[in-house]
Amino acid sequence: MIEGNPVENHILVLGSTGGVGKSVAAKFIKYGWNVTGLSRRLNQELKNSIVVEDFLNLDLINSIAEGIIKKQGQIHCIVNCIGQWGDQKRTQGEDDFPDTGWDQGVFNSNFIIPDVMFRIFVPILLKQNNGRFITISSVDAKYPNTNSFTSSCSKSAVTTLSNLYKKKYRDTDVNFDVLHPGGVNTGMRKNKEDKSLIIQPEDIASLCYFLANTDKRVSFDEIIFTPKRFQYFK
Repeated sequence: MIEGNPVENHILVLGSTGGVGKSVAAKFIKYGWNVTGLSRRLNQELKNSIVVEDFLNLDLINSIAEGIIKKQGQIHCIVNCIGQWGDQKRTQGEDDFPDTGWDQGVFNSNFIIPDVMFRIFVPILLKQNNGRFITISSVDAKYPNTNSFTSSCSKSAVTTLSNLYKKKYRDTDVNFDVLHPGGVNTGMRKNKEDKSLIIQPEDIASLCYFLANTDKRVSFDEIIFTPKRFQYFK
Protein backbone atom coordinates (compact mmCIF):
# COMPACT_ATOMS: atom_id res chain seq x y z
CA MET A 1 0.00 0.00 0.00
CA ILE A 2 1.06 3.58 -0.57
CA GLU A 3 2.26 5.08 2.67
CA GLY A 4 0.59 8.04 4.35
CA ASN A 5 -2.95 9.28 4.78
CA PRO A 6 -5.06 8.27 1.73
CA VAL A 7 -6.30 11.84 1.28
CA GLU A 8 -2.69 12.86 0.62
CA ASN A 9 -2.31 10.40 -2.25
CA HIS A 10 -2.50 12.11 -5.60
CA ILE A 11 -3.39 10.59 -8.97
CA LEU A 12 -3.17 12.18 -12.39
CA VAL A 13 -5.72 10.91 -14.91
CA LEU A 14 -4.84 11.65 -18.52
CA GLY A 15 -7.98 11.74 -20.63
CA SER A 16 -10.31 12.24 -17.68
CA THR A 17 -13.48 12.98 -19.66
CA GLY A 18 -13.61 9.71 -21.61
CA GLY A 19 -15.68 6.77 -20.46
CA VAL A 20 -12.75 4.99 -18.83
CA GLY A 21 -11.11 8.18 -17.59
CA LYS A 22 -14.25 9.36 -15.81
CA SER A 23 -14.61 5.99 -14.10
CA VAL A 24 -10.98 5.98 -12.99
CA ALA A 25 -11.31 9.49 -11.54
CA ALA A 26 -14.55 8.59 -9.76
CA LYS A 27 -13.07 5.43 -8.24
CA PHE A 28 -10.10 7.24 -6.70
CA ILE A 29 -12.24 10.15 -5.48
CA LYS A 30 -14.54 7.65 -3.79
CA TYR A 31 -11.63 6.28 -1.77
CA GLY A 32 -10.23 9.63 -0.71
CA TRP A 33 -7.53 10.26 -3.27
CA ASN A 34 -6.72 13.72 -4.57
CA VAL A 35 -7.43 13.55 -8.32
CA THR A 36 -6.22 15.81 -11.11
CA GLY A 37 -7.55 15.29 -14.62
CA LEU A 38 -6.14 16.41 -17.96
CA SER A 39 -8.41 16.40 -20.98
CA ARG A 40 -9.50 18.39 -23.99
CA ARG A 41 -12.81 19.05 -22.24
CA LEU A 42 -13.72 20.08 -18.71
CA ASN A 43 -14.66 17.26 -16.35
CA GLN A 44 -17.60 18.77 -14.52
CA GLU A 45 -17.43 16.19 -11.71
CA LEU A 46 -13.73 16.76 -11.06
CA LYS A 47 -12.53 19.64 -8.91
CA ASN A 48 -9.02 19.65 -10.35
CA SER A 49 -9.93 19.40 -14.04
CA ILE A 50 -7.40 20.93 -16.43
CA VAL A 51 -8.38 21.57 -20.05
CA VAL A 52 -5.52 21.02 -22.49
CA GLU A 53 -5.93 22.65 -25.88
CA ASP A 54 -2.93 20.99 -27.48
CA PHE A 55 -1.50 17.78 -26.03
CA LEU A 56 1.36 17.90 -28.54
CA ASN A 57 2.63 21.25 -27.26
CA LEU A 58 5.55 20.23 -25.03
CA ASP A 59 5.99 23.71 -23.59
CA LEU A 60 2.33 23.82 -22.61
CA ILE A 61 2.40 20.37 -21.01
CA ASN A 62 5.62 21.21 -19.19
CA SER A 63 3.99 24.32 -17.76
CA ILE A 64 0.93 22.34 -16.68
CA ALA A 65 3.13 19.69 -15.06
CA GLU A 66 5.05 22.33 -13.11
CA GLY A 67 1.77 23.79 -11.88
CA ILE A 68 0.52 20.38 -10.76
CA ILE A 69 3.67 19.65 -8.78
CA LYS A 70 3.66 23.10 -7.23
CA LYS A 71 0.08 22.57 -6.05
CA GLN A 72 0.11 18.87 -5.17
CA GLY A 73 3.74 18.21 -4.23
CA GLN A 74 3.86 14.69 -5.67
CA ILE A 75 2.15 12.42 -8.16
CA HIS A 76 1.72 8.94 -6.69
CA CYS A 77 0.04 7.42 -9.73
CA ILE A 78 -0.58 8.32 -13.38
CA VAL A 79 -3.24 6.59 -15.46
CA ASN A 80 -3.12 7.25 -19.18
CA CYS A 81 -6.62 6.89 -20.63
CA ILE A 82 -5.86 8.93 -23.74
CA GLY A 83 -6.62 7.02 -26.92
CA GLN A 84 -9.31 5.90 -29.29
CA TRP A 85 -10.37 2.78 -31.09
CA GLY A 86 -11.06 2.50 -34.78
CA ASP A 87 -10.00 4.24 -37.93
CA GLN A 88 -11.98 7.09 -39.47
CA LYS A 89 -14.32 4.96 -41.57
CA ARG A 90 -15.00 2.66 -38.64
CA THR A 91 -15.97 5.54 -36.38
CA GLN A 92 -18.41 6.72 -39.03
CA GLY A 93 -20.31 3.45 -38.78
CA GLU A 94 -18.90 1.42 -41.67
CA ASP A 95 -18.22 -1.96 -40.08
CA ASP A 96 -16.78 -3.79 -43.06
CA PHE A 97 -14.39 -1.79 -45.19
CA PRO A 98 -11.06 -2.28 -46.92
CA ASP A 99 -8.19 -0.57 -45.16
CA THR A 100 -7.38 2.23 -47.60
CA GLY A 101 -5.11 4.47 -45.61
CA TRP A 102 -3.58 5.60 -42.35
CA ASP A 103 -5.63 7.45 -39.73
CA GLN A 104 -3.09 9.85 -38.26
CA GLY A 105 -5.55 11.12 -35.65
CA VAL A 106 -5.94 7.64 -34.17
CA PHE A 107 -2.18 7.10 -34.16
CA ASN A 108 -1.61 10.47 -32.48
CA SER A 109 -4.15 9.73 -29.75
CA ASN A 110 -2.90 6.23 -29.07
CA PHE A 111 0.85 6.76 -29.31
CA ILE A 112 2.20 10.24 -30.11
CA ILE A 113 0.34 12.01 -27.28
CA PRO A 114 1.12 9.28 -24.71
CA ASP A 115 4.76 9.55 -25.77
CA VAL A 116 4.65 13.24 -24.82
CA MET A 117 3.05 12.34 -21.49
CA PHE A 118 5.83 9.84 -20.78
CA ARG A 119 8.53 12.36 -21.63
CA ILE A 120 7.02 15.05 -19.42
CA PHE A 121 5.81 13.10 -16.38
CA VAL A 122 8.21 10.16 -16.04
CA PRO A 123 11.09 12.46 -14.97
CA ILE A 124 8.82 13.74 -12.19
CA LEU A 125 8.21 10.20 -10.94
CA LEU A 126 11.92 9.41 -11.20
CA LYS A 127 12.83 12.51 -9.21
CA GLN A 128 10.42 11.31 -6.50
CA ASN A 129 11.68 7.73 -6.97
CA ASN A 130 8.12 6.60 -6.42
CA GLY A 131 4.90 6.06 -8.33
CA ARG A 132 3.14 4.00 -10.98
CA PHE A 133 2.50 4.94 -14.59
CA ILE A 134 -0.45 2.84 -15.78
CA THR A 135 -1.12 2.75 -19.51
CA ILE A 136 -4.52 1.68 -20.85
CA SER A 137 -3.62 -0.06 -24.09
CA SER A 138 -5.87 -2.64 -25.76
CA VAL A 139 -6.14 -6.34 -26.43
CA ASP A 140 -5.73 -5.30 -30.08
CA ALA A 141 -2.05 -4.75 -29.28
CA LYS A 142 -1.69 -8.49 -28.65
CA TYR A 143 -4.33 -9.76 -31.08
CA PRO A 144 -4.44 -7.27 -33.98
CA ASN A 145 -7.88 -6.33 -35.28
CA THR A 146 -8.17 -6.32 -39.08
CA ASN A 147 -10.99 -3.76 -38.86
CA SER A 148 -8.57 -1.20 -37.50
CA PHE A 149 -5.00 -1.36 -38.70
CA THR A 150 -4.00 2.01 -37.23
CA SER A 151 -5.50 1.32 -33.82
CA SER A 152 -3.82 -2.08 -33.47
CA CYS A 153 -0.45 -0.72 -34.61
CA SER A 154 -0.59 2.31 -32.32
CA LYS A 155 -1.69 0.29 -29.30
CA SER A 156 1.21 -2.09 -29.92
CA ALA A 157 3.53 0.92 -30.09
CA VAL A 158 2.42 2.46 -26.79
CA THR A 159 2.67 -0.96 -25.12
CA THR A 160 6.26 -1.29 -26.32
CA LEU A 161 7.00 2.25 -25.16
CA SER A 162 5.79 1.50 -21.64
CA ASN A 163 7.76 -1.74 -21.54
CA LEU A 164 10.92 0.08 -22.62
CA TYR A 165 10.52 2.54 -19.74
CA LYS A 166 9.89 -0.38 -17.41
CA LYS A 167 13.09 -2.10 -18.52
CA LYS A 168 15.20 1.06 -18.45
CA TYR A 169 14.13 2.06 -14.95
CA ARG A 170 13.79 -1.36 -13.35
CA ASP A 171 16.30 -0.39 -10.64
CA THR A 172 14.10 2.47 -9.41
CA ASP A 173 10.92 2.53 -7.34
CA VAL A 174 8.90 3.73 -10.33
CA ASN A 175 6.65 1.10 -11.90
CA PHE A 176 5.16 0.90 -15.38
CA ASP A 177 2.04 -1.18 -15.95
CA VAL A 178 0.09 -1.92 -19.14
CA LEU A 179 -3.55 -3.01 -19.24
CA HIS A 180 -4.98 -4.74 -22.30
CA PRO A 181 -8.78 -4.68 -21.98
CA GLY A 182 -10.95 -6.25 -24.65
CA GLY A 183 -14.65 -5.73 -25.22
CA VAL A 184 -15.26 -2.58 -23.16
CA ASN A 185 -18.67 -0.93 -22.86
CA THR A 186 -17.96 2.43 -24.48
CA GLY A 187 -19.73 4.46 -27.13
CA MET A 188 -17.95 2.51 -29.86
CA ARG A 189 -19.74 -0.76 -29.15
CA LYS A 190 -22.41 -2.05 -31.51
CA ASN A 191 -25.99 -1.59 -30.35
CA LYS A 192 -26.83 -5.24 -31.02
CA GLU A 193 -24.33 -6.45 -28.43
CA ASP A 194 -25.38 -7.41 -24.91
CA LYS A 195 -23.34 -4.77 -23.11
CA SER A 196 -24.03 -6.33 -19.72
CA LEU A 197 -21.66 -9.17 -20.65
CA ILE A 198 -18.67 -7.07 -21.59
CA ILE A 199 -16.11 -5.20 -19.50
CA GLN A 200 -17.38 -2.01 -17.89
CA PRO A 201 -15.24 1.13 -17.45
CA GLU A 202 -15.67 0.62 -13.71
CA ASP A 203 -13.90 -2.74 -14.01
CA ILE A 204 -10.85 -1.04 -15.47
CA ALA A 205 -11.02 1.62 -12.75
CA SER A 206 -11.04 -1.07 -10.06
CA LEU A 207 -7.95 -2.70 -11.53
CA CYS A 208 -6.16 0.66 -11.70
CA TYR A 209 -7.01 1.25 -8.03
CA PHE A 210 -5.60 -2.15 -7.11
CA LEU A 211 -2.37 -1.47 -8.98
CA ALA A 212 -1.99 2.00 -7.46
CA ASN A 213 -2.24 0.50 -3.97
CA THR A 214 0.21 -2.34 -4.62
CA ASP A 215 3.61 -2.03 -2.98
CA LYS A 216 6.25 -0.49 -5.22
CA ARG A 217 8.47 -3.58 -4.93
CA VAL A 218 5.88 -5.54 -6.94
CA SER A 219 6.04 -5.38 -10.73
CA PHE A 220 3.47 -6.68 -13.19
CA ASP A 221 3.76 -8.00 -16.70
CA GLU A 222 1.20 -6.87 -19.25
CA ILE A 223 -2.31 -7.61 -17.98
CA ILE A 224 -4.78 -8.96 -20.55
CA PHE A 225 -8.42 -9.20 -19.52
CA THR A 226 -11.48 -9.91 -21.64
CA PRO A 227 -15.19 -10.57 -20.98
CA LYS A 228 -15.71 -14.06 -19.58
CA ARG A 229 -18.93 -14.76 -21.49
CA PHE A 230 -18.41 -12.63 -24.56
CA GLN A 231 -16.82 -14.00 -27.72
CA TYR A 232 -14.10 -11.52 -28.50
CA PHE A 233 -11.55 -13.60 -30.38
CA LYS A 234 -12.49 -15.27 -33.65
